Amino acid sequence: MASKSHAPLASRPRLRHVVGSMFRLTRQERRLVAFILAAFLTGLGIKHWRETRETEAAVAELAPAP
Repeated sequence: MASKSHAPLASRPRLRHVVGSMFRLTRQERRLVAFILAAFLTGLGIKHWRETRETEAAVAELAPAP
């Protein structure tokens, strides 16, 4: 027969609570994530801008030679 001296299953933390608290960030951690995301998006924007802008060298290459 099983002993009833062990703690009931209801007292153990539930998986949903453990997973939810695992991803709960502090204010400082949220600021860090926001900064990293902003830096990444800024880098993508600058990369796109550099690839699409016309420079004098690029225009001179495409211009027909006299």
